[in-house]
Parts: sequence; C-alpha cells; structure tokens
Amino acid sequence: MYRILHVDDERDIRRLVELSLSWDPGLTVRCCASGREAVEVAAEWSPHLILCDIMMPSMDGPATLACLRKNPRTAGIPLIFMTARVQARELDHFKSLGASGVIAKPFSAKSLRESIRSYLQVAEGEAAPRHAQAAESELASGHDRAAEVAAERDAFRNRLQADAITLAKLRAGHRSDPASNAILQELQTLAHKLAGAAGCFAFEEVGQAASGLEESIVQKRSGGGTASVEADIDALVDCLEREQSRSGEQRRVACSDREPIRQSSAEGLDVNVVAASSGTPTLGGIENVQTHTSQDKIAGRPKILIVDDDPDIGQFLSSRLRKMGAEPLFAADGVEGYRIAQREKPDVIISDYFMPVGNINFLLWKLRTTPATENIPVLVMSGWQLDKLTEENLKKDVCGRPGAAAVFSKPLDIQELFGTLRGVCNLTETLIQ
Repeated sequence: MYRILHVDDERDIRRLVELSLSWDPGLTVRCCASGREAVEVAAEWSPHLILCDIMMPSMDGPATLACLRKNPRTAGIPLIFMTARVQARELDHFKSLGASGVIAKPFSAKSLRESIRSYLQVAEGEAAPRHAQAAESELASGHDRAAEVAAERDAFRNRLQADAITLAKLRAGHRSDPASNAILQELQTLAHKLAGAAGCFAFEEVGQAASGLEESIVQKRSGGGTASVEADIDALVDCLEREQSRSGEQRRVACSDREPIRQSSAEGLDVNVVAASSGTPTLGGIENVQTHTSQDKIAGRPKILIVDDDPDIGQFLSSRLRKMGAEPLFAADGVEGYRIAQREKPDVIISDYFMPVGNINFLLWKLRTTPATENIPVLVMSGWQLDKLTEENLKKDVCGRPGAAAVFSKPLDIQELFGTLRGVCNLTETLIQ
C-alpha cells in the first residue's frame, strides 16, 4: 500500500484528488490544507510521494518543499508539484528546487492515477503495480463513483456562483483603478485557481477563460506587451453566466414532467408556479415560468417576492403576507427569482440562502448589476447556522449597491421578519397569530 500525501488550500481539489486516488486500492491518501500542516504530517506519516500545489497562502509550494528538505525524516520523499501554469522554463525551475516532477491542472481521475503510478515506479526503482483488485474494483463500482464525481461537480458549481460575485467586485475595482497592484493580485489568484480547478470538474470553458485572464495579468504586471485584462475579465464573467444558464436549463429539463406547484387557496393564497415546457432560456431566467395573482396588478399593495426551493415555505409566507396587505410572488430558485424580479420589480425580496440552482450570492450579484433591480431590498433566511463573518459578507455592498438588508435564521421568527418588512414597505400593522 503506497501512502500519498496531497497538499492544496482548495477544498474542491483536495476532495477530487482524494476520490480519484481512493479508487486505486493500492493507494492510500491523506490531505492537508496548508504547507505548514503538510510538513508536520509528512514527518509523522512518512508518505511514499507528496503532491503539492504551488500557489498557497502563508507557505507556498516551493517554501513547503524547502522545509521538507531541511528535515532528515522528509528530505528524501519525492515531491510532485501540481499547477495550472506549466511552461518549459517553469519546469526547469521547479526541478532545480528539488521537485521530482509536475502534474498539470486540469487533470482527469484516470490520468492522475496513471501519473502517480509512473512517479512511484521511478521513486521505487521498479514498477509500482496496480493492486490486483484495482481494475475489477473500478468496473464494479463505476456507477457509484460517477455519482460521487457528479455530486462534487454540483458542489463546485455553487463555488462558481460565489466566484462570479467576487469577480464582479474586482472588475468594478479594476475599472476605477486599473493600475492597482492589489486588485491585479486578487484577480490573478482567482483566475489561477479557476484555471486549475474548473477543468478538473469538466467546466473546460471556464477554465480556459480563467487561464486567458491569468496570462493577461501576468503580462501586464511584467510590463511585457499590451495586456487585455479588462476584455479577459469580461470573457470570464460571460463564461460564468453561460454556465449558470446551462445549469438552469438542466434543472428545467429535470423538472419538465412535474405538475404545476399550486399553493392552497384555503390559506388565502392565489399563487401558481408553472414549470417551463418550452422556449429559450436566458441567464437568470425562465421565460415561461409564470407567477399569477388573483389580479394582474393590485394597486397600492407592495409586491414581495419569495425565493425558496421549498414550496411549503412559499405557501406559509405567502399566506401571511396576503393577510398583511401584500401581493406575494414566488420563485423556486435564484435563477427564476432574478427573472421575476426583472419583470415584476417587487418592493422587497425574501430569499433562502442556499438553493440548488442560483443561491443567494448569485441572486444578489444579478440583482445589483441590473439597473431595474439594483436597489430592491433583499432579506435573507437560512436553515444553516451562519457565522458572523458570513452574515457580514452578505450585508456588504455588491458592485456599489446594498447587499442583504437583514439575515434571519430558520425556523423564522415571524414577528421579527414582518417587523423588518414594515420598515421597508407599506404593510399593515396586522400581527399574525
């Protein structure tokens, strides 16, 4: 059994490497989130091979390698760098530091295992044969492993939404101060990480766009030639938007056979959400999802859009909002919610924090970068216990516009929620019992 130590500050890459190598019964894997942690684990665990990312905060790949070489217990352990930027001059530099080789990101699960076996063969001075049950194991549980990878890809898609928010903020900063080295550094770090990770999760277009942006920033910072940083930022933003649109399309296809979700009229609610069955989707929208009220337009009544993938929450809140004199609208995710917000221009939006398609970060970003919706107050509710930092980040400005106006925990304190609503729109003073 060969012991492989993997070092990367990105959780997504650590998980993918762990999954990929665990499918070979002849390999066992331990993962570390920092170079400092890896130095300690390597001395204690004595791995046969170390895989190490290059760009990490605090202690990067080369610094980690230097520390390992100073300790007699770890000095002889082969170390392979993993990076999204692999050029001939860089390969020579890494080998001069003492690295045994470089594995380029993105990589596939199969190619990663094959590379590890090749490096082990060199390190051991003989073939490092696959475990006798490896091939049989891979065939027998291929379906389960495909499901595991699909789940990780879905999780990475949510990360892309968060990266899109960050990228929008950095683009605004770069436009106001193109010479800011701090902003360029943040952009380069984000682009580098996406360039390496996106392709590993089969988001090749995003990875290529991120790689192009990173290259432009490197050229600009080195003073070599005319770098089109602004254009490459826009290209990456476009890629992220197209990916979100495709995600919404896949969800609509999966849900196309469902019956319309009809909230109970016994609760005083006249809201139907009709699943899309035709039409061309656009980013942030479902063209033929319709939100109906008992009247096309109810004069003098504030519109409140509820965005939640749980229809029971929509029914519960909509019923009580009507009793308070509001006109409720409902969307099942952030993508649909953005489209409805564009069309209906609600007075306030109440949104769930996490949704499978278009979470709150995506929704806030789209609302704040669209003139028609940039100032609509957004209240966030979450079934997760959000820490203080997360709440503060939700309330921060997005592209110069207000973030979340307030954050609430589920189960909801209705009086607190509606008390906040009365402060931002013209609701009656009726309290819900």
